Amino acid sequence: MFYLVLLLTTFIIVNVSCNQQNDSGKVIVGYWGYWESKLLPIDHIPWSQITHINYGFASVNEGAEPILTNEAQLIRMVGIAHQHNVKALLSIGGWLGSRSMSSMAATHKNRTMFVNKVVGWVLEYGLDGLDIDWEHPGKSAMECNTVDYANDADNYLVLLRQLRESLDNAFSTIHRAANNLNSTTSMKNGYKLLTAAVGTTPFFKNNVPIVDTSHYAHILDWIFVMMYDTYVGKSVIGPNAPLQTSVQAGASSQSFAQAWNAWTSAKMPANKIVMGLPFYGYGSKPKGDVMALKQLLVSAHTSRPKGDPDDDISTVSSCPGIKRRGYSGLWKWGSLYTSGVLLDAKTPGGQWIKNWDQESQTPWLYNPVTRHLISYDDPDSISIKVNFALCMNARGVGVWNLAYDAYNTEGQGELLAVINLQMSSSNIMTEACQKLIPVAEGLATASPLVIKNARIQASVILSRTPQITRDATPFEQAYFDYREKLERQESTATPTEFYFKKGSVAERRWKHEEQARAEAMKSNSTSLTNAVHQSQATWEKENEGLATTTKADKLNRSTKSDVENNKQSLDRCLQRTLYLVVKKSGSEPWQFPESAVDTSEYLHEAAERTLKEECGSALDTWFVGRQPIGIYKQASIKGQDNGLKTFFMKARVYAGQVNPSKQVDDFAWLTKEELSETLSPEYYKAVKDSLGDL
Repeated sequence: MFYLVLLLTTFIIVNVSCNQQNDSGKVIVGYWGYWESKLLPIDHIPWSQITHINYGFASVNEGAEPILTNEAQLIRMVGIAHQHNVKALLSIGGWLGSRSMSSMAATHKNRTMFVNKVVGWVLEYGLDGLDIDWEHPGKSAMECNTVDYANDADNYLVLLRQLRESLDNAFSTIHRAANNLNSTTSMKNGYKLLTAAVGTTPFFKNNVPIVDTSHYAHILDWIFVMMYDTYVGKSVIGPNAPLQTSVQAGASSQSFAQAWNAWTSAKMPANKIVMGLPFYGYGSKPKGDVMALKQLLVSAHTSRPKGDPDDDISTVSSCPGIKRRGYSGLWKWGSLYTSGVLLDAKTPGGQWIKNWDQESQTPWLYNPVTRHLISYDDPDSISIKVNFALCMNARGVGVWNLAYDAYNTEGQGELLAVINLQMSSSNIMTEACQKLIPVAEGLATASPLVIKNARIQASVILSRTPQITRDATPFEQAYFDYREKLERQESTATPTEFYFKKGSVAERRWKHEEQARAEAMKSNSTSLTNAVHQSQATWEKENEGLATTTKADKLNRSTKSDVENNKQSLDRCLQRTLYLVVKKSGSEPWQFPESAVDTSEYLHEAAERTLKEECGSALDTWFVGRQPIGIYKQASIKGQDNGLKTFFMKARVYAGQVNPSKQVDDFAWLTKEELSETLSPEYYKAVKDSLGDL
């Protein structure tokens, strides 16, 4: 594992006009909340440093009706934004405003009411579009939010489609090229944007992130990935917005690179992604001596210390009936200057000590007297993240919150200036991209992936399903015999002796009536007689044919491989499920095909590679999903790490045969019972519940 190190030049505030110099189609989106009007008045917003502004927030009440707060501020903001050629959008939702999003999106009636109202706002206030900030579909987020784990993601897609259709019908007509969802071949004036603020992973369905977001991408102009607040609510202190995921024990899996990979892997086009940047950080009180550890990831006290001067003690939860009070610990970038924590971007003030975390590529400050720690972003870390987005061909970057920047006497934001400087560069530094692209790809090296100090392996449980129906068990055979006996009895004609006593008057009368009926039949035309004779002749002819037909032999349900006990053949035990196991060179025990996961791979990719490397490419296989079905944990032998973790991926084989590599001494296709006798007891115990009994 190696860490990204970039040499960065000293930051100087320059007046770069985003609207004038950013001709690449990249966007710089800034969020501004109406409650920040005192901290950053509307007429002081640095309009020349952004391309789009999102007004926060409208919300949704319990009746699924959208509610707009401070209409006058919105009207004024839109007017001034348009004077500076900045697009103005209304953001709906947010952390506090998403409580009823799920119930609103759940029914056609509620969606229609919502859509009609917000599209009406676009017309009434002259907005350039809408930003939906549902936090988060398929997850509870704030504890009192309504949530439908199974249907939120699908309902959200329906809502977005309805919004897009209503906006297009009301303001414009847009036609997308058949082979390029992002290209616009024609549009009327007045096309309105539709964007969404999202988390670091795609929307959840049944507690699992969806794997295909292409339908959302077709509707949305872009998504704004909120890549910050990584360690809020956790028992450890870590970077607020890490560039890459830490390998340390207890680290969050979220990072700038992880979020990018999650969305692009789920088929969200790169030029539909706007990466979010925080203009703030969080203060915490760590347990232990962080300067001795020289690392940012440490245990922390549950309650946060007071942040900047604007951080008042308040109710942490906004849910009815839940009263927890405390500080947020939030430090705005500008407040670090005004409070004397920083004298300039690189020089700490007072007793503060500035540090740089190599893993996350972010700075942190520590005060050994108060024992307070602040994780934040500065011009250096912001520059790295912007370069990352540009190297990945993202649509642009966005910031939360415009009011949190540090502004000079000319009204220019310091961090915004860094963004504009990077955006306005005619050519992105090739060297920077060469260092950043491996980060985006998971640090592509030949070393095994290490997560929380544990080595990771991917293994393949490759099975061949039964090829013929299995033999009946003794109980099943007894049941079939009983059913056959019943059917045979039911098909036998009822004997007349059951109804008439032999020699009785009733029997003589019945025989007399039968004889009369027979005589009546004989008196009819000869056609009936001819038909009877013809039928008898046909039967006689068929009987002659049957006499020469040999009885078909019963097929043998055992194969040559069964007789020879050839366990390397797929033609054995046709009634059972077989599983592929291999024996590596040397004294290695029997196991499923497995190998270490490279840091450039996902588990399913490593499993597919392993199977091909160890068993050749002559197997026609199908991997069942991308989630592991089991895990085998081995303790560290020397106590140097947290041991080895093997994740099992499920796959099916349809045809072909194993062509073992040099590292494989032997292989076999075994039943579940044979596996229990061949694999080590601990290894078999880890997988037995994932194996079929057939």
